[in-house]
Amino acid sequence: MLHGITLLAASLYAAPLVAAPPVVGPDSLSFRIVAPAPMIPLPARPAPAAPDATATAALTAPSTAREEHAASWSSKFSYASHGIFVRVALDGADAGWFLIDTGANTTVIDTDVAHARHLVSAGDESIEGTAGKTRATVYRLGNVSVSGATAIAVTGVAQDLSGFPAPNGEHLAGILGSDFLGAFVMRIDFASRQVTFSASATDSATTGRTAIHFDTDHGAPRIPVTLDGHVAADFRIDTGLHGAYDDAPYVAVTGDVWRDLSRDHRTVMPERQVNARGLGDADVTLPVVRIDRLAIGSASVESPWVVPQEKRGYFANDDAVSLLGNGVLERFSPVTIDYLTGTLYLTVPR
Repeated sequence: MLHGITLLAASLYAAPLVAAPPVVGPDSLSFRIVAPAPMIPLPARPAPAAPDATATAALTAPSTAREEHAASWSSKFSYASHGIFVRVALDGADAGWFLIDTGANTTVIDTDVAHARHLVSAGDESIEGTAGKTRATVYRLGNVSVSGATAIAVTGVAQDLSGFPAPNGEHLAGILGSDFLGAFVMRIDFASRQVTFSASATDSATTGRTAIHFDTDHGAPRIPVTLDGHVAADFRIDTGLHGAYDDAPYVAVTGDVWRDLSRDHRTVMPERQVNARGLGDADVTLPVVRIDRLAIGSASVESPWVVPQEKRGYFANDDAVSLLGNGVLERFSPVTIDYLTGTLYLTVPR
């Protein structure tokens, strides 16, 4: 399932403070949430005839380096609107800024970039995004690299990424999904703005960290989270879920999770609004409600905002779960997502 879903138009549930969307005023949050990775391919991509057409994520570093579990590659990243952007090379040539999106299960290439680089088509897909299903062309990207960390023979879904932010006002060239990220241990240091990709499992004995096991849900890490001390829910780690915001992080919650939160909440939950946009969507206005606490193992965030979702796009699926992004992760930097062992490491202040 490919998705880098952003926040959707919210249903107005019967909870007291979400009976109707308030008028946007000076104290409201008005911003563009941007998580442009598009979506959920349906059906699965057919097996290609030739090995160079496969959508695999394999290291191009020498096999001896992988066997010795010693290879790692670091890159500075630009952190804009709570999104992590890195320079990406296709077959050794710089292709521009790509968003790192743990919520997408395949790499995405901007349509204009695909045409400008004369990429070869590898067919098309039926995909589902925030606004429904559509068709998209799949291109052969070749070897995809970030400062030496390389995946070979990658294919990518083409989407129009114009209008979405990129560093320095440039054009967003693409999105790195789990077909690339899943081959590595990825360490994100929000303080130094550096991401490191390693070919070996991380050292779990490092002090000052809490370790949380995750399963991959269509490529996205899926972890248990507790809200307000009593609502337990699974969340996908979706670093494509981002936007300009105030100092408190936000998460996107399913209707079931929101009903559990609002049913038993005995105190007033302050409410604001945001303007949200997803790939293929027009801007929508959403209610945002503040809760008391979000906990991931021994790591916790006080007073986060939650955005209830209606059954639309990804959230219309019976197996849809809530999403959390960089607004939460940056509180526990450095963060390590170890795809090789299925472990999330968060740095917890002592």
